[in-house]
Amino acid sequence: MKSSVLALLILFTSFNDAVAQYGPKATWRFLNIPASPFSAALGEVPVSLTTGSPAQMHANPASLTPESSRYLAASFSRYLSDAHFGFISSAYSFKPLGTIGVGLRYINYGQIDRIDEFGIDRGSFHASDVAVKLALARNFEDLFRFGVAADFIYSSYDSFQASGITFSGGVLYTDSESDYSVGISFLNLGTQLSSFNGTREELPFDLRIGVTRKLQY
Repeated sequence: MKSSVLALLILFTSFNDAVAQYGPKATWRFLNIPASPFSAALGEVPVSLTTGSPAQMHANPASLTPESSRYLAASFSRYLSDAHFGFISSAYSFKPLGTIGVGLRYINYGQIDRIDEFGIDRGSFHASDVAVKLALARNFEDLFRFGVAADFIYSSYDSFQASGITFSGGVLYTDSESDYSVGISFLNLGTQLSSFNGTREELPFDLRIGVTRKLQY
């Protein structure tokens, strides 16, 4: 049974590339910023890692494990001009339920000049995006782990505000004997609860598949 499951996963993940397109007009693109330097160094989409870091739940909720319980992961980075973004993630293990993860991610675009259509300076304003995550992961048999997550999003650009909710989920297959793991996750499936100008925009939905294998030497 174990070998047949492994063969099926290898067949399913034997394609060179898998890309999910959400288009250039999707709002809240900050949701796809990697949650840690470790994730960014591995191409921003490490969905099959079993590192135990609670920050990994932003790429695949199934990555939450009891080993990540009571750990706190935080990162902060400056972007263009005076914009900056940051992440805080933590996990707690509750045996009846599984491993629960909580996270906060934000991006602050700094102070922006308000220039009207005639080129007149009308002062300045601030803009920011914030997302709060709640995730849950559990084991299924001994080889599989699955997880689900929900994000509440709030944005404020000057006098305009918008809010929304998204859902994510994933499955992680791990074979500790051969140091092989496969991860599949979908991210940012949801809707806007309120929009900036009354026009609903698409969210940056993404589907990711990854394979991790430790080399012999």
